[in-house]
Amino acid sequence: MDRNIYITIISLNPDQAKEFYIKNFNFEEKFKYNKNFATNRNVLIHKIAKNLEVEFSYPQNEIEKNNIGSPGGSRYLFTIPTDNIDAIKEQLSGSKYFINYVEAPYASFLTIQDPMGNKVCIYET
Repeated sequence: MDRNIYITIISLNPDQAKEFYIKNFNFEEKFKYNKNFATNRNVLIHKIAKNLEVEFSYPQNEIEKNNIGSPGGSRYLFTIPTDNIDAIKEQLSGSKYFINYVEAPYASFLTIQDPMGNKVCIYET
């Protein structure tokens, strides 16, 4: 049984955040109909992990606003697959978003910090 994963990322500039994820992490923008509220939601769907949906939102209060851009510790917001980790590594290497790259015999892992301060792990097997 496949389960969907829904993540909301808080950002002061949701359009810029969406563009970062589309450009770097294999996401595409979709409008999804929410039957409970009879509205459309603008979400990002990952091209490989199609059960992963990311939505961007403005902060709802002062606490959320103050946490944007703060490093989230050692935990990842999420881990996503890619079919070309070398291209992502080359694109982000030397930027403020690049944290580290680990190559193992069974997979390669790239840790990125997004503009909102969230750590994201990209992997290729």
